[in-house]
Amino acid sequence: MAIIIIPSDKDPRQHPQLLQPINKSINHGEEEFPPLMSTISIKTIRPAPKPGMARKWNDVVREVVPTAVTFDLMRLPLELREKVYEEVMRNEQVLDKIMWLTRYTNNNTIFPSFLPMVCFASKGVLEEATPVYIRNTEFVVNSITTNRFLTAFLESVPNRYDGVKRLSFPWFDCFPGMDEEDIDRNLDLELMARCGALNFVDITFHFKRLRRCGGYDEVLPEPKSVPELVTYYNFEQIFDSKNLRKITWDGIWSYWAENNTNGSLRDSLVELAKWVETEFLLRNNQKIHTEVTWR
Repeated sequence: MAIIIIPSDKDPRQHPQLLQPINKSINHGEEEFPPLMSTISIKTIRPAPKPGMARKWNDVVREVVPTAVTFDLMRLPLELREKVYEEVMRNEQVLDKIMWLTRYTNNNTIFPSFLPMVCFASKGVLEEATPVYIRNTEFVVNSITTNRFLTAFLESVPNRYDGVKRLSFPWFDCFPGMDEEDIDRNLDLELMARCGALNFVDITFHFKRLRRCGGYDEVLPEPKSVPELVTYYNFEQIFDSKNLRKITWDGIWSYWAENNTNGSLRDSLVELAKWVETEFLLRNNQKIHTEVTWR
């Protein structure tokens, strides 16, 4: 803090004539009060007090403190309100992320804790801002528990299903199979079909899931055929995804599985991908791009 030294001949306590008259108004010129670098409005300057009346601190503050400009967000069209929500979320750096749901399965399905802070402003904002977040997030479904949680979350508020554009299933191949007595549908494919705007999906297959059960008499098992895989995973459901545009088939290579199979497991996954792509075009007149990767 700066210290100002006042000469004794200018000390108003010793020279009362130096005191400013009590009724002298404050100079509000630009030299003393330069314009703010802002578009915020400032309250109208009050007139100088009457002679003999001391100025109060609150009066001075009201003259120079800017007042905040407010507006009713809900008066804007929904399209503009969504732009506002998206800009706020981008400032929070929460969009265009991959969301692993495993740690949130015990959360409230209406307002789970992974939602951006703006979603908790009010019930109305929650309903409008949540689809904005969903549209810009890839959800990872890695178990039946996360599948059920995401389904409950999307069903809790209208229009949430329509916002989902990207899904990833890193354990899709662990589906127990349609030949089980209590299994009548594939919940992962069913979730895909419910997401009307879904355009990208990542499906993972481990090599060992692409081969038949162990051989006998030292005869190595063969890779599963496309009809076997289609039946086992009920891939007929995938064609209900009317807006799907790209599928990435994520193959997990296994030295043991590859060298203990009578045939190519790589070819098995490639043929399945080609079958899905061809059937989409034949059944739905829907052209999708498929990509098979290995790791």
